[in-house]
Amino acid sequence: MKIESVTKIAIELIKKKIIMGDFTPGQKLVETDLSENFEISRPPLREAFRVLERDGLILSLPRKGMYVRELSIQEIRDIFNFRHLLELNALTNLEKKNIRELPAISKTIMPLPSSPKDIYKYQKLSLNFHVELVRSLNNTFMTKCINTLMNNLSRYVFISFSHSGDAKLAFSDHEKIIEFIKNGDYQLSKMHLTTHLTASCEKLTGIVSDILEKK
Repeated sequence: MKIESVTKIAIELIKKKIIMGDFTPGQKLVETDLSENFEISRPPLREAFRVLERDGLILSLPRKGMYVRELSIQEIRDIFNFRHLLELNALTNLEKKNIRELPAISKTIMPLPSSPKDIYKYQKLSLNFHVELVRSLNNTFMTKCINTLMNNLSRYVFISFSHSGDAKLAFSDHEKIIEFIKNGDYQLSKMHLTTHLTASCEKLTGIVSDILEKK
């Protein structure tokens, strides 16, 4: 297999374990152990580490190694603030162009999850809803930004969906935003997006605060 393909496999394996909590915040990622467990050689594994560090999921400490990044309330707030700017910009762009049909975004809607495996799948599609919204701008830089933000946010969303059942609310909010866009009610879509992001941020910071207090 090409090293690029093996690297992608390593990224997905490690990312999934971080998101689902199999690799816990602060845990050291031992290269030799992962190489053996995943049956992946070290060069693609090191490249996977580089990508995951860029996406904010792991942290390299000089002379100590790679660690899963700790959970951070401030990080959550910073991500949501930046997301708000990007996603409102996307809705404004749709309004200017009078775009109402968004098939790529509509495909991110799915039935509600009922198991941890489904929750993992749903958090990916839930975040992809917002990625596709920004992608509609056709701005490569902004698309890269939202992808990085969502990779960072993914484990937080999984925690939120697992602890509070927020998946149902997210599903409903996304449907409403799509419906507003289809009807040309762009101002309502912006208002609902703002409410959705604000509520999600508050709920998530509350959940993570409780987790950190129990440590």
